[in-house]
Amino acid sequence: MFQKIRYFLFLVAVLVLIVVAFQNKHSVDVDVLTFSGKFPLALLLLATAVISFVLGSIMTAWRIRKKERAKARQIQADAKQAADKSAPPKKPESVQANEPSPLER
Repeated sequence: MFQKIRYFLFLVAVLVLIVVAFQNKHSVDVDVLTFSGKFPLALLLLATAVISFVLGSIMTAWRIRKKERAKARQIQADAKQAADKSAPPKKPESVQANEPSPLER
């Protein structure tokens, strides 16, 4: 249900963007660092929207991937901890098998 609402709102936003962009057909001067030129405002609005959408998608994907990796690390650590608890305790290498422990002496 929420996915349908999200798609609907996205479609409305795209339609509003297109209408606003094509209502502003006059040319504007653009100066960015050493680049300058005269471009239609509609083109600049659409280009800005596309660049913003792509950057937002990349950042969202990066954040989701970061959360998934953290979750996988936590699961791996929990599994290792459970395996360590179920395994019998290991004797230190310095203790010989033939030597009695200090409590047995």
